[in-house]
Amino acid sequence: VLDFNYGTHNLDAASITGVGMTEISGSGSYNFVNLNGGTMGTALLLSGGNLQGADHTLLGPVTWTGTIIRGAASTTVASTLAIVGANDKNLGGGRVLNVGDTTWSGNTATNNNRIRFTGGTINSSGTWTDSNAFDAYTYDYSGTNAFNNLGTYDKLGNTTTTMNVAYNNAGTTNVNAGRFTLTGGSTSASAFNVAAGAVLDFNYGTHNLDAASITG
Repeated sequence: VLDFNYGTHNLDAASITGVGMTEISGSGSYNFVNLNGGTMGTALLLSGGNLQGADHTLLGPVTWTGTIIRGAASTTVASTLAIVGANDKNLGGGRVLNVGDTTWSGNTATNNNRIRFTGGTINSSGTWTDSNAFDAYTYDYSGTNAFNNLGTYDKLGNTTTTMNVAYNNAGTTNVNAGRFTLTGGSTSASAFNVAAGAVLDFNYGTHNLDAASITG
């Protein structure tokens, strides 16, 4: 493990490769990793501190358990992303998080493992698997925030997921079980599939269903 734990770390076109792991850990108040281009080729554990800097791409699998991802640029996960554990996952300061296949799972109580937006956007172009065992929550804390589904969103489990940021569905949203509640407004020109016993809940805000398809 290569662990960035404390202080300010400027990785300017740096290359990190190998079959081991890189970790960003420590306190959100005292650890700042500025990833400015370069190659992040190892598996990456985001357990604390801050990931920021210019546009960058993470080539290996990423596990996100607690780091603040922030700053007016983009973070692109080229491999898989696992969002796990009880801690808040913070995304803000104008950061755009581009992801492919993602699992959001492993919360240990209602509304922990929430994704807290403070001026952030998630662009999901793969399959987003929402399989938390308890009710889950994206938190529209401050700023302008959005979750853009460009691929497939799969809501699993007999729980409630509350999407408190703007949810823009340009792909396919499958509510396979439980309740998918939209409280941040939405725009959809694509498909929602709602399984037997499941609920798609337009609860708060303005929802623009532009030639959308809701079936099930």
